Amino acid sequence: MQQILPVIVRKILPTSVVKVLIELSNFFKKLCSKVNTISDVEKIQERIVLTICHLEKIFPASFFDIMEHLPIHLAGEALMARPVQFRWMYSIERYLSTLKKYVCNRAHPEGSIENGYLMEECMNFVQDI
Repeated sequence: MQQILPVIVRKILPTSVVKVLIELSNFFKKLCSKVNTISDVEKIQERIVLTICHLEKIFPASFFDIMEHLPIHLAGEALMARPVQFRWMYSIERYLSTLKKYVCNRAHPEGSIENGYLMEECMNFVQDI
């Protein structure tokens, strides 16, 4: 999303909206980089506040909830705990979604997950032979 979003919206939306979305994409790109110095994180922490203000000028107030406010705090967390990608839960949530797809019997979800996981492991083993 960090690289694709600016390219997609460049021709579709007005330039004022595109500039703000590119700023937002750049914020997440710098936040997710493997090497961040303290000065870099402080700069993006100051810049994201302005970016959110620009978003508030463009989009109606009903668009904003707590999730649009979250990037302001992500930079602070990066200052305290260092690289962000090691603390995000996306991979775990994706795996839990895979396990939830195995549930056929809602009365006994653990057994369904166990059977589905066992079946997938057996199929992977058979494919490797």
